[in-house]
Amino acid sequence: MNFALADVVDWIEQLSCTPTALAAITGKTPTEIGIVLKKAAEINGHEISNALRPNYNINDWLKAIRLVGGQWVPGDNFEEESFNLRPTINDWMGGSIGADLELVFCDDGVDIGHVFATIDRDVVDTYTRGKRVAFSSVPASYEGLRVKRTFLIF
Repeated sequence: MNFALADVVDWIEQLSCTPTALAAITGKTPTEIGIVLKKAAEINGHEISNALRPNYNINDWLKAIRLVGGQWVPGDNFEEESFNLRPTINDWMGGSIGADLELVFCDDGVDIGHVFATIDRDVVDTYTRGKRVAFSSVPASYEGLRVKRTFLIF
């Protein structure tokens, strides 16, 4: 499968970040991604439904990439750094060359995780409503998130 960053087909309000990001890089609809994520979870030893959820296990969405014919390799890794030393999304995007398709995993240091897709300084995220847009900055509600890890997708 050729992966590329594109608008999400059939994006809906309240769609969470994982199906948004995966649909943006695969060209699949969020509903199709839900089915792939269910299969990935089964392979990883736990059950989830096809229904789209607000949160997904990172191991499931990484497995889902492989199930649809893609590969990933680790990119930047800040998980060993203190939360306050990790880059914000704005800082990371400002310093990223952006030539490769990447999934960027962020969190709030406590319990909220978030993932978005990017290439060439464009992003697809929930705040873009599933549209590919040129990155300028994140909305205020995302400013507390810090980049934990990135994954190059091919």
